[in-house]
Amino acid sequence: MKRLLTLASLMLAGCGAAVDHGVVVGKEFRPAHATIINRTQYIGKTPVTTPMVIRHDDAYVLTLDQPGDPPLTGEAEVTKARYESVDVGDAIDLRAD
Repeated sequence: MKRLLTLASLMLAGCGAAVDHGVVVGKEFRPAHATIINRTQYIGKTPVTTPMVIRHDDAYVLTLDQPGDPPLTGEAEVTKARYESVDVGDAIDLRAD
């Protein structure tokens, strides 16, 4: 149970507030790639380490400044069509998508 709570807290630590509208201040294309991590599990008292391949697809990312109190800045992954249709400085609302 303690491991589960630790894992959940680590996963939530990387989560910020969702930015779903605002002004586009940056655009980034992240090509498909793979990440390899080592996963260790115990069989009895013997540790067994196995490499795990995590594949990431192409990502089209917009950096948005969202007005408010306090103002937020964050990233939103969008479709290729949406990415190509906006420019830096455009106001965008992803809530309608």
